[in-house]
Amino acid sequence: MYAFKPWASGLGWRRWRPQWRLESTPMGNLQARAQGRRIVLPGMIAVMVLVPLSTRSAAPCTPLPPAFPSDLGRQIRLSKASKRSIWLPVVEELGKMADKDEILRQEVWVQARVNTLGMKFALINPGTFTMGPDKHRIANVQKAHQVEISQGYFISVTEITNTQFRRLFPEYTVDAEYSPDRDSPAVSVSWDDAHAFCKLLSEKEGAVYRLPTEAEWEYACRAGSTTHWSLGLFRLGLDEYGWCEDSTGRASRVAALKPNEWGIYDMRGNVLEWVSDWYSDTYYAQCASKGVVHDPIGPAQGWSHVLRSGAWLADNPMACTCTTRFPLPIFDRVPFSGKGAGFRQVVGFRVVRELPGDDESPGTGE
Repeated sequence: MYAFKPWASGLGWRRWRPQWRLESTPMGNLQARAQGRRIVLPGMIAVMVLVPLSTRSAAPCTPLPPAFPSDLGRQIRLSKASKRSIWLPVVEELGKMADKDEILRQEVWVQARVNTLGMKFALINPGTFTMGPDKHRIANVQKAHQVEISQGYFISVTEITNTQFRRLFPEYTVDAEYSPDRDSPAVSVSWDDAHAFCKLLSEKEGAVYRLPTEAEWEYACRAGSTTHWSLGLFRLGLDEYGWCEDSTGRASRVAALKPNEWGIYDMRGNVLEWVSDWYSDTYYAQCASKGVVHDPIGPAQGWSHVLRSGAWLADNPMACTCTTRFPLPIFDRVPFSGKGAGFRQVVGFRVVRELPGDDESPGTGE
């Protein structure tokens, strides 16, 4: 496009280069520029504005890192329109960008809740809820009691995948039989392995990552509900939210089914998940006798840590409720190297990232 500018020194035609800006309103955006464009991250409303910023030749823009995909905007729109796992590659690319560019790392986290491993997180409110079932329905579930979560926290919206686990443990061998996909949960992971993963990730990012407490896990799983499956009094629709009684004989890709009301996937079935608490048959009864328990972290010691969630091999939907809990002492501290049998192939985990003091206000969901 050319414009005639008689005020220029000497009459003649000069090149006019308008700049296109993809703005986001009303929220802020990630100032990632490529060829004169601004890229907007998920959850933002975008409008196109043509702005002639200058009649002179535009200065070259700072190029983005190579990991930043040119069609990110299109992928983001697709991810917003779908409840399935189509957003997984988008999140992975954002994680790579954050990992390679330290300046953008914080902005990617603030705007998209994505860390350097491509793990997406939901921000959870403080609150009070009833932990445990109303009745003693199945083994290893004790008396219901009131719990207060006084601090907000981030929780990963999916279980840790094979790809994410191998980023910190390259020697980890993917279970080709029971969890073969790159986006399937990492399995045959002991409690010590999960704890070590959190420690390495904390050192890598300068943030506090850890396993969720049993109370934090159930609070996020319930997502404000008071029933066994957080779906109502009955299990109708459970197969839309969790992999239970699955005939495929293996773990499925994370986020392939619907999330709960707070945007968290696979908490009612896919693989069992480690939490930080020690297991005790009497701990729930002790809590119930105290009234409201504030931020419980479980017994001081024990013989096994607690496993939560349901699993694809469960043959009973009552094993896939919000209150289901198991001990697994034989595998608690066994390294992931080597291949075992039984529950090993259905044991994985997800993580919590603590809030950085008072810098951010806790909220529920995304």
